[in-house]
Amino acid sequence: MREQELVVAQAHELRDGEMRRVKVGENEVLLARVEGGFYAVGAGCTHYGAPLDQGLLHGTRLICPWHHACFNLKTGAPLEPPALDGLPRYRVRLEGDAVLVSSQPEPTPQPPQSATKDPRRFVIVGGGAAGLSAALTLRREGFQGQLVMVSAEREAPYDRPNLSKEYLAGEAPPEWLPLRSSEFYTEPNLELRADCRVRKLLPEVRTLEFEDGSSLPYDRCLVATGGVPRRLEVPGSDWAGVFTLRSLADAGRLIAASEPGKRAVVIGASFIGMETAASLRERGLEVTVVAPERTPFEGVLGARVGQMFRQLHEEHGVRFHLGAKVLEIMGEGESRQVLLESGERLEAELVVVGIGVRPNTGFLTDLPLEKDGSVPVDAQLRVTPTLFAAGDIARFPNPQGGKPIRIEHWRVALQHGQIAALNMLDREVPYTGVPFFWTGQFGLQLRYVGHADSFDEVVYWGEPEGREFLAFYLQAGRLQAASGVGRDYELDVLEELFRLQALPSPEFLRAGPADLTPWLPS
Repeated sequence: MREQELVVAQAHELRDGEMRRVKVGENEVLLARVEGGFYAVGAGCTHYGAPLDQGLLHGTRLICPWHHACFNLKTGAPLEPPALDGLPRYRVRLEGDAVLVSSQPEPTPQPPQSATKDPRRFVIVGGGAAGLSAALTLRREGFQGQLVMVSAEREAPYDRPNLSKEYLAGEAPPEWLPLRSSEFYTEPNLELRADCRVRKLLPEVRTLEFEDGSSLPYDRCLVATGGVPRRLEVPGSDWAGVFTLRSLADAGRLIAASEPGKRAVVIGASFIGMETAASLRERGLEVTVVAPERTPFEGVLGARVGQMFRQLHEEHGVRFHLGAKVLEIMGEGESRQVLLESGERLEAELVVVGIGVRPNTGFLTDLPLEKDGSVPVDAQLRVTPTLFAAGDIARFPNPQGGKPIRIEHWRVALQHGQIAALNMLDREVPYTGVPFFWTGQFGLQLRYVGHADSFDEVVYWGEPEGREFLAFYLQAGRLQAASGVGRDYELDVLEELFRLQALPSPEFLRAGPADLTPWLPS
């Protein structure tokens, strides 16, 4: 289609810091006025297509309202995941008071190239979020040495959070899951070794040993092997009808067994457990959740929010046995009984165990590990001068202060991958990201920003029972995190406040609903 320039607005209609969604030919474009200039980028987030005009524009930072990807408004460049790609950018010019935008996006900037051959080999162990994020960052930053990605899974990196949500519910086709096309892994100096398992990492000689007996030396290595599902240690847990859900292969096996009308017992009211329960119920299974806690998510989201989720599930036919412990899986054949400590027996054709994960670090026997198996790293995610760790396995300094933390969030893993890659290139960039996660169950979307190991006070704006609210989690009078339903813009603002450490006072929060934007530094 021939490129055109179209008038989309009058300059006086937009004040500095304002944005507007406009149609330019066939394209939906976000027009914004920033620092006296006009800029135009794609109007949909490159992650899941969220409408960016409903997000936050603070200076040149544009934050997605759904999953908090962040972009540079002037260049379209991605600043924060989960978006892995930048926004298309459109040429803008003024003609009098008229704002004209080109109908075709500008060419995508190419990574810097060097005429000097780079002899180094960088190896990324782990085919998940952190690993792919690191590979993309290295490429974006112009690394031209050999890049080897090693993954124990047969599939190339994919959208893991979707496994327990739309994919398991049957609402997302398999082609939605890959994070990159197969062509990406055939680029020069890039190798993906799938279905490949590391037996041991030897940091002193910078070498990986594989289970097939081969080895691979490296100049820099990033370990991002994620978590391994915790197993249910009771008699009968080796039955073929007991499932965990961590990988695409796990999801495929579970989907194959999930016929409408079957009875499923989900053990664990974790996020993976509750999302799985919702998705199986959407598939028409009879679902019962068994967990030791009295209320789902009480330790993470508070009792009222946890009760909201329980009620939502019960409205859709999910049954609960809370404050309960599984003793045994009994019986023979295709149907079994889940025996509870109370003596009650639950009939089941399949059992899903969602009781958490442990760091996948069994091959790191030559490194000092924490008691939980995690890898201690510094602010640059460095283990040794040539070795880095990221994602679920890393215990890292908390940017907000306090003791080192380990966080099992998809976006944190993506953030870690970016920072680790920069430091593999000797950039000395500390991790200062703000944790964020989301959960979707029966159409209800809750988003959470910040991190609270514990809290002694929860302040609510709105009512969780009405399913539109903000919840603020405070410890010793300091805001640690916030969650919300139906309050996407405010959560964008809160993310920026956490990033800038410009947190609202507890007195302001306790006073009731108010505008958060005045707390943003100008």
